[in-house]
Amino acid sequence: QGRWNADSNCLRFFDELLPECFNKLMDSGAVRRWTGDVHQGVFTMVEMLLDLAVAVLQCAAVQPHRGVMQALAEVFSNKSEFQTKHQFRTTNYNSVAIYASSPTGELSHGWLVDALNMFGDNGGFDALIERLGQPDLQLSNLASMIKPFSVCSKFLSKDVIWPSLQPIVESIVERLSNMTEADLKSSDAERSFALLESCQLICCVLWPEQLERVTNLRFHLIYTMIKLPHFSARINALKGLGKLISDCEGGSMELQSHQPDIDFVQNWMTEKRVLFYALNGQSAQPIGHYLLLSGHSSLSLPAYY
Repeated sequence: QGRWNADSNCLRFFDELLPECFNKLMDSGAVRRWTGDVHQGVFTMVEMLLDLAVAVLQCAAVQPHRGVMQALAEVFSNKSEFQTKHQFRTTNYNSVAIYASSPTGELSHGWLVDALNMFGDNGGFDALIERLGQPDLQLSNLASMIKPFSVCSKFLSKDVIWPSLQPIVESIVERLSNMTEADLKSSDAERSFALLESCQLICCVLWPEQLERVTNLRFHLIYTMIKLPHFSARINALKGLGKLISDCEGGSMELQSHQPDIDFVQNWMTEKRVLFYALNGQSAQPIGHYLLLSGHSSLSLPAYY
C-alpha cells in the first residue's frame, strides 16, 4: 500500500520507463512490421498495465502516478499506430457492463474497446472518477487523470460513464473559470490549457452544449495570463496559444470540426493586441526569443507592429 513511493527505482519505473515503454509499444514506426504473435504479446502487456493502473488508483495512500496515467492515455488513444493497425478487429471480451463500444458507422477498434471494458469491469473508471472528485487536487494531477477519458471519449458509453463524469468536467470548468491572479501566476497554471483541451475533447462527444463555453474559456485564459506582469504567466499563455494554433492547423479531428480556424485566431490576436501585451515590459526580450523559437510561421505580426 504505497511502499513504492519509498523506492527510487520503483518511482523511476513509474514516472519514466513505463510511459516511454508504452509510447514505443503503441506508436513506434515498427508496429506495422511486427508479426501477429508480437501484437498479441503487446496486448497482454496492455492487460497488465490495466491491472496496474487499477491497483494504483485504488491505493488511497498516494496520488496516482502521472507516468501510469500517461501510459494509460497512450493505450486508450485510437490514434496510435497499434490501435490503427487493429482498427478492423472485432471485440472478443464479454464485459459485465458496456463501458465502451464502437461508434456507430465507424471502424470497430476491437482491441481498444476490449481494453476499455476490461478497465471498467475491474473498477478502473469508478476509481478514476473517485480520484478526480477529490478536493484541492493540483491542476497537474487533474490533467493527467482526465486525459485517459478525453482520448477515448467517443468510444465511452454515455449512459454508463457520463452521469459520474459530468460533475467532474463541470467542476473543472468552473474552477478554471474562477482562477485568481495568484492561481494564474503559479507553477501549476500551465496545466490549465491541457485540462481545457481534454474537456473540449470530452464535450465534443458527451456534452456538446458546453463546448463553446470551454473553447471561449481557453481564449479567455490566454488573454488574461498574457496581460499579467509576470514572466511565467506570459510564457504559459504563449505555450497555450501555440497549442491552440497547432490544434487549428492540424490537431485532433474531433476538435478540428469544432475549432476556430487560424484566421479567426489571428484576427482575435490582432483585436486583443496579444503580442503587444506579450512583448511589453522587462520580460520582452526572453519572450521575443521564445516567439522566434516556437516556429508558428503561419502567424504574421499585427499592423501595430
